[in-house]
Amino acid sequence: MKPNFLLVFTSCSHSTCEGAHTLSAMIYWSQNMGMLHIPYGVHEEIENLDQPVAGIVHLAGKEDSIRPSEQLGQEMEVYADILSAYIQE
Repeated sequence: MKPNFLLVFTSCSHSTCEGAHTLSAMIYWSQNMGMLHIPYGVHEEIENLDQPVAGIVHLAGKEDSIRPSEQLGQEMEVYADILSAYIQE
């Protein structure tokens, strides 16, 4: 039986810390459901990276007016590549 992989992403208003708590809750739930969490990790090649190791957080601002940036797209691409490596093994 192949494992069910989980990558976590959330959007929040105030801080990366707020988003990190959400990621932790999602990871805890998924592990109880038998899923295998794939962490985002640390990536020094991406400039100004301020992401938790567990997953990706988008800061939308207090009025949810901040749209995802090109950098967030690059971070998502890196995360997708990480999942791809697990699937290909």
